[in-house]
Amino acid sequence: MLIYIVVIQVVQGLQSYTECASDQYYNTAIGECTQCPQNTVRYNISLCVCDNTQGYQRSGDNIIGFQYDQLCLKQANNCTLSQVNLKYSFLGDTLSQNTCTSCAANAYANAYREQCIPCPDKLMVYTGSCECPQSGYIKSYDRCVLSTQKTIGNLIFDSSYIVEYETDQRIASSYILNRYQYAISMCYYYSSINACQLLANLCALQLFDLTKPICSVFLEELKSKISTSAPALFPSVNIETINIYQTVLPQTMKLDDSDSKNRRYLNYSIQKYDLEGNMISDTTLRSEFIFCPHSPGDEINSRAFGLNMKISCSLDLDAFLQNYEMYLYELQVTAVRDDNTINPQNVYFLVNNLKDKDGNKPNSDSASQSSIFVKRIFLVDTITSKKDYTNPAETPEYIRYASKIKIVILPSQDSYEQIYVPYVYVEYSIVRNSGESFGYADFEFAVQISPNPTNYWITIIILFAIYNVIILLVWLFRIYVWTKANPSNSIRENYMWQLLKNMIQLLIDSWTDWMFYFLFFMTAYWFVFFKFQNTPFLLMLDQNDSSNYLPFYGLFYTIFALRLIQTLVIIYAQSSINIYFIDWETTEIHRPIEKRRQEELEENEVLVTANKIKSKVSVWRTLLVANEFNELSTVRTVSVEWTLIILGFVLIGLGFQKRFIESPDLIETQPYVPENPILKYFLVQFVYLMIGLGQLILRKILNIWQPYPYENFVDLCTIANVSIFILDDNLHGYYIHGENPLGFSEGGIPHLQECLRNESKNKGKNRGLVKDGYDSQLCTYELFVPPEFKHQFEMNYQGIRNYKEKREMKQLGIENVELQKFKIEQFLKSKINEVKKVDKRANFIRTKETAQRYFDYPPDELAYDDFNKSQVPYFYKDPDFQYRRVFFSGYEMYFLVTDIIIFTFFVLVTQNVALSILLQYFCTKFFEWLKQEWQKTNISEKTKIDKRFLI
Repeated sequence: MLIYIVVIQVVQGLQSYTECASDQYYNTAIGECTQCPQNTVRYNISLCVCDNTQGYQRSGDNIIGFQYDQLCLKQANNCTLSQVNLKYSFLGDTLSQNTCTSCAANAYANAYREQCIPCPDKLMVYTGSCECPQSGYIKSYDRCVLSTQKTIGNLIFDSSYIVEYETDQRIASSYILNRYQYAISMCYYYSSINACQLLANLCALQLFDLTKPICSVFLEELKSKISTSAPALFPSVNIETINIYQTVLPQTMKLDDSDSKNRRYLNYSIQKYDLEGNMISDTTLRSEFIFCPHSPGDEINSRAFGLNMKISCSLDLDAFLQNYEMYLYELQVTAVRDDNTINPQNVYFLVNNLKDKDGNKPNSDSASQSSIFVKRIFLVDTITSKKDYTNPAETPEYIRYASKIKIVILPSQDSYEQIYVPYVYVEYSIVRNSGESFGYADFEFAVQISPNPTNYWITIIILFAIYNVIILLVWLFRIYVWTKANPSNSIRENYMWQLLKNMIQLLIDSWTDWMFYFLFFMTAYWFVFFKFQNTPFLLMLDQNDSSNYLPFYGLFYTIFALRLIQTLVIIYAQSSINIYFIDWETTEIHRPIEKRRQEELEENEVLVTANKIKSKVSVWRTLLVANEFNELSTVRTVSVEWTLIILGFVLIGLGFQKRFIESPDLIETQPYVPENPILKYFLVQFVYLMIGLGQLILRKILNIWQPYPYENFVDLCTIANVSIFILDDNLHGYYIHGENPLGFSEGGIPHLQECLRNESKNKGKNRGLVKDGYDSQLCTYELFVPPEFKHQFEMNYQGIRNYKEKREMKQLGIENVELQKFKIEQFLKSKINEVKKVDKRANFIRTKETAQRYFDYPPDELAYDDFNKSQVPYFYKDPDFQYRRVFFSGYEMYFLVTDIIIFTFFVLVTQNVALSILLQYFCTKFFEWLKQEWQKTNISEKTKIDKRFLI
């Protein structure tokens, strides 16, 4: 039993030996691994012997291996240089006598002449070095290869070891020279699997240059003769490239549904080979292709389906290469089908540097039918440019590295539930040793989901065409409305020019307005269905292909440019209206004049009367109304300041701008995922539009208690006893009836308060143009003036048309100017008083139908002879205050959309939300300043109010 226990312990001890290091033996005396004694090497499980290869021999007969390390001493050797001393055998046994013996012809003595070391090939002869026979053989990879194997078919391999680094820099690679002939011969003639793997590596180190036989042999010879041994370095034999649109994987390959973000993943496996072609490992792809600093989350994101990402950096090559080991890699992707069967697929590489047989580079950054794929790549090459590859301390002259690696995933063209097998785009760069260091090198890793844009564009083009047809119909209708509102007989000169000008303006206005909503809703579709999809089926187009987004940018920038032009046209048109302020203030001198027609007054009498009125009636009421009118011209319901503050809070403060990223979810923390212009376009415009609409709705609700400024302005006109006559088109305009019900307004504060108090109690007189009836309080009307009225107005206005402050004042004289103003005022008052008459009221005051008001359609009367012959305008009731169309507030939605377009332009150009907010503020303030300056000039010219009185 004791013997049995001892045996068991010894066996167990021997079993534990497998855990000992290579320079240790298992010491059974103490039951643990022990370092081999000095000058010895491990021989077996429990024995170390003298290291004969280093000249150490036994100095006595004592057994060594446990405690007698001093017995291994270096002995003197009296043999000649070509002999070895065989006093002791390798096991340490003493021979019968010292023997100096010569080595065989294919062997040589070691440095201490104690062993004969055979040459690597038995055909070699040692003559100072192991050399192959001079005739019939060549030396390659320390092997003797028949010289008849120097060529295979028409392929000659003599210069295959020459590597081209730059256009004029070619280097004879000692590593390739030492191996290529052996690899070719052993692979082709002897079907050596290791040699074929080595040959594949050598082709990869030549960057798949098909002008080199090392690579072309795979396509022309190897596959047909030793297909079981040669690796599938190229996907096809006859260089007819792999069709990336043939092998389809089901979308169920996105395996991991346990992600809290509900993302799905691709499972990649990577095979690693050493330089000799031996497989080192087959593991899950992690960060092998990501050289840049990154987090574990970035590795996970690189496998997430539907997520585009790009990691780039500049690395210190010298520091990077200190611990770098050179390997070659192959890649597979694993698809798990619905029945849980596993279907591994090869993932091929698209190498940008690859050369075809003609020396051309057929590969670009995207696959095509002319692309040539490969199966194996290296990441960093530190060996081919060495003069002596066996010297690990030697610094290579050149470094070749994969500066750009991009995994490309292609969704199926036929089904949203499938994708094609991915491929990897690789681009190599070269860095030359400057003598001191390699410096820094740029790396980039990207994952690109590249749906085929064909189906997208077909749908978009159809919708775009339909939309433009609708715009064309709208444009034709608006032209028809304009011709109805401006009959040819109403424009005495250049009617065709006016028609052409308005046709162009209406086309720009219609196209930009409708195209904004087209682009908004198209990007809304992309954003909603991309960001809120559970299983990604709608994917963003590749941003690296500029043609994918060129139509989007082209359409938007066209909208932006035309919108900017149209905005300036609108501001100019609003600032070019014909406007006149009618002062109704009565005096003891003014009242008798009202009882007589203006035509009955002689010229001198009119001048005298005008001078008397001027001396009795204050001008400050008119100046107050004019200044308020000018200030009101830029007032908007949507506050630019509040809009930009809220916009900055939402996009920057709440982090909405982080959702510009090209990720099929609303996740924010993905630093290497690029922003997408379509997603950015929609989100920016949506937030801006919601802020603007929110203000419009809120202001509409508050209008119950707080009237709009343009409503209050009508009250101001009534208090000031000043009416406003406006013509914004040839025969179209507006009238604000500001005649005070009392007939005068100049009085003290108590008088004004009493008037307002009586009006609130319905005790005062009605302020409307019509003093009785349902519309007795209505003061705003839309005008359609007959051509004859327009002609008479222009004739009265002709006398002061060219009046421009001081210079013309000296020529015409203040009295003449005032005389002409008085005549115009009397002319307009006479027409308004004509409308007030009860017997004629029905002829001149009308109500627009709903369709006319909605489509801005002119009344049919404009085409009648009665209207053309009339000298009194038609007054259409305007309870909606449409006169504000001469202000910014009348184009509230137009300017809101314009602000959105301009802000989006700044965001896309600057890529900075904060800077865009600042630029947007300056831009809107410029428009306001421009409108007020043009408006002041226009008011001064049209009403003859000195510009210095306009604030």
